Amino acid sequence: MVVDIGGGTAGITVHEKQSDGNLRELCWASGGDWGGTKVDEEFLRMLEGLMGKAAVERFKRECMADLFDLLRQFETVKRTTDPKLDGKLKIRLPESLRDISRNANRSAFMNTLLKSIQALQNEGLSVEKDKLRIDANKAREMFAYSVDGMCMKMRKILSNPKAAGVRHILVVGGFSDSPVVREALKKNFRDVSLIFPPEPSLAVLKGAVLYGHKPQIIASRIAKFTYGLKHEEDFDESKHKKKYRRSINGKPMCEKLFQILVKKGDTVLNKQKVAIQNQPMPDDHNVLTYKLYLCTKRNPMYVDEPECKKHGAVRTQLIPGDMEVEAVLIVKDTDMIIELKHVKSRKSQTERFDFM
Repeated sequence: MVVDIGGGTAGITVHEKQSDGNLRELCWASGGDWGGTKVDEEFLRMLEGLMGKAAVERFKRECMADLFDLLRQFETVKRTTDPKLDGKLKIRLPESLRDISRNANRSAFMNTLLKSIQALQNEGLSVEKDKLRIDANKAREMFAYSVDGMCMKMRKILSNPKAAGVRHILVVGGFSDSPVVREALKKNFRDVSLIFPPEPSLAVLKGAVLYGHKPQIIASRIAKFTYGLKHEEDFDESKHKKKYRRSINGKPMCEKLFQILVKKGDTVLNKQKVAIQNQPMPDDHNVLTYKLYLCTKRNPMYVDEPECKKHGAVRTQLIPGDMEVEAVLIVKDTDMIIELKHVKSRKSQTERFDFM
């Protein structure tokens, strides 16, 4: 299992290393908004309780430099908060934020501030001059949403029979530097080997560079969606909806059908070829257009179902006098290609999808 915990999200994948060193994906990539920015949001919500929501919103709009400086200070807190530490952490509040809060509250400022301070002190927060002091336990509480959500998702994935036998969890991304995050992972996943590489932020970049040089290292993937082409066929009242019936050259046809090529949840090998049975009709200029759709359902019937959306298209010019073609979809690395072979001349060509 690889857990990439960045600023905004946490991404989780499960792979099996094969005898040739290549990787086979066992569970498709998933995750959620459990990155470091969620801890920042909790911190800013706490400030709103202290300084007033309107004041903090104005501070964010008008004092960007001070806001970045404040968040940089808090970033240090996130990366150094010891899960076993007692005591208080200090953060300097920008003068601009204090001024805005005073102006927003006017005469009621001191009463409001004193009440806020008294309430917050009971929650492990206090203000002394320009310093915000945060009790270590309160600081750790700010991590609860991210840590709990991430661990719950990891346990759910590990309970999947496809992930049975996972022995190692590789944790990368900038937020994985946090001692609170690492301690939570160690506490929740004692039965597997947790790997925290040096420079976890750079590990993602290095992996992307290595993959660029050797994309074939991923031998297979699990389809996250159902992929297929829009097509038409003879109208059949026993299985087609009447609203999709149209007449083409005087013949009743059913339009907007979803021709499934790859089903959601299926294992797809690198460079796998899938035959395209139903070819689209060429236009007046002998141009053939393949329209690729994806769907969150496993067995969609029509391309305009709510769960479906257009994903890309391929347009190719047919050879005059050699209009009949055989076509296959090739899933190569992270790309999809149409390979066409003209029946008469046996000339072949490949076309890449223009993705939406």
